[in-house]
Amino acid sequence: MSIKLSLATVAAFVAAAGGAYAAPGPALPIIGGPNAITAGVFIPSSGAAKDAGGNTQLDIEFHYGLPIPNPTPLRVVLGVGVETGSRAGSHSTIVPVTAGGQIGLGGGVYAGAGIGYYFLNQRRNTGFDRLGTTSKVGGYGELGYSLPGGLLTVSAKYQAVQRGDGFVVAAGLHF
Repeated sequence: MSIKLSLATVAAFVAAAGGAYAAPGPALPIIGGPNAITAGVFIPSSGAAKDAGGNTQLDIEFHYGLPIPNPTPLRVVLGVGVETGSRAGSHSTIVPVTAGGQIGLGGGVYAGAGIGYYFLNQRRNTGFDRLGTTSKVGGYGELGYSLPGGLLTVSAKYQAVQRGDGFVVAAGLHF
């Protein structure tokens, strides 16, 4: 006996399992699928990140959605990204590896929060505090909007992590 699984069958199962926020792509119901890829700016409020990397820095992130077995508007998202900038021979690079949840608020608007490890590589060119490389536990809160059709998304979040606090404003593809 062989089992034939069409893309339409998989999509119908994902839609039934994920409710209104199911990914329209080829996500597998057991392991999930890509959720979004975004690019934007990191605006540090932390003195260490700002002094080493500048007032605005590049941000790129990839999010992967995990399935939830019962129909719910909650979506579990794993994320990895890079926030990097340099100024006058100094540099700051932050690599967030996070896990969080997003919930639809209606009309394409969503809110989310999460925690994770933030890997920091920061070096100041002057002064006694040269910073260095470390990892810190931190968290974030976000508010976003997926345009009708779900292809494009914009988001704003605040991450709270020692030496890497700040706002991230990004836009990109939502899967």
